[in-house]
Amino acid sequence: MKNSNEIYDVAIIGGGASGLFLAARLSNALKVAILECNDRVGKKLLATGNGKCNLTNLNMSSAKYNAPDFVKGVLCDFDEKDLMRTLEEMGLTLRVVEDRVYPFSESASTVLDVLRRAAKNSGTEIFTSHTVTKITNLTPASQNSPDGGKKPYGMFLVEGEEFQMKARTVVLATGSDAGFGKSSYSLFEGLGHTVAPPVPSLAPIIVEKSQIKGLGGVRVKAGLEIDGVIEHGELLFKEIGLSGVLAFNMSRLIARGSSSKIARIDFMPEASEEELTERFEKFEGSVEDALLGMFHSRVQERVMSLAKANREDSAKKHAKDLARAIKRYEVQITGIADKSLAQVMSGGLSREEFDERLMSKLCSGAYAIGEALDVDGESGGYNLQWAFSSAHIVAMRLNEALV
Repeated sequence: MKNSNEIYDVAIIGGGASGLFLAARLSNALKVAILECNDRVGKKLLATGNGKCNLTNLNMSSAKYNAPDFVKGVLCDFDEKDLMRTLEEMGLTLRVVEDRVYPFSESASTVLDVLRRAAKNSGTEIFTSHTVTKITNLTPASQNSPDGGKKPYGMFLVEGEEFQMKARTVVLATGSDAGFGKSSYSLFEGLGHTVAPPVPSLAPIIVEKSQIKGLGGVRVKAGLEIDGVIEHGELLFKEIGLSGVLAFNMSRLIARGSSSKIARIDFMPEASEEELTERFEKFEGSVEDALLGMFHSRVQERVMSLAKANREDSAKKHAKDLARAIKRYEVQITGIADKSLAQVMSGGLSREEFDERLMSKLCSGAYAIGEALDVDGESGGYNLQWAFSSAHIVAMRLNEALV
């Protein structure tokens, strides 16, 4: 597309999950364009959930997000059941694994194929390799509709290095620069919006390497405590620190400003420290024998090291120290992995500057959805649910206003 004299009803900036879903939900009576900077749409979606694409979660709740009050109304309008029904109507077969909803194929490419087809069937024009560099509001934001309320549309000039187009509404659906994403918050800063500085979230937690020496590649079901908050789940040790769903969810505390420098791992949340102490006091054998049937050999080594116990020592002798090491294995937090290893970024466009249907309060006709807003959720399908739910609510508003 070069310079277009046509006026589009909706210009969607970003062809990821939220942008494609929005296009698919818009009336085919509308003239809609997706402007994607990459040479294909959905590049980041393909990497979601290690390629399996965890779409949503049966345990959906606004409490899973950093802004529960803001998210609640959007989720009420379009929850996980609505999403599952809609995707199945689009032709996507689903499967549920431990409350997590995946495409039956467990392949993100299947989801992308279905979304791309649905957007095409709605009449959306998709322009790849089109990077938007500027959005200009051609209609004063103060202009009101006859009834005194803001119009949900206006007129915008959307420009790139080699193209420009006009649109009655613009929707920022670019997400963040986590992983394969691209940050485009500046496009709406030009419309008067403010941005909470984005920082990596749902990312590995970097810890002092000496404290996890030899544990790289080991997975455990554990508890993790940071700044008084305790969660349980799967923890994966990497050379740089802690990964896996549990670490990713707890990394949000660090992203949101936790000052804690200590992470405490509970290798056996099923038992109390007192119960473990009693177990070791009753065990007739060595420390090595006592731990042999409990943990991976490399976890055993770290527990013995913290308890200052030798393999051949009596388990009874070190009962309290072993129990304490298992329940309170402390590692020093030195940071959080960079955005290349993050699933999402905390931060984004200020929520206070958007109404309950995600239109800008500063600029009529400008909308933001998905990760473009300062909204992020836990790992487990919550961020994709937000992407789809926020896209749906904007689609319904635009269908009402423009058709």
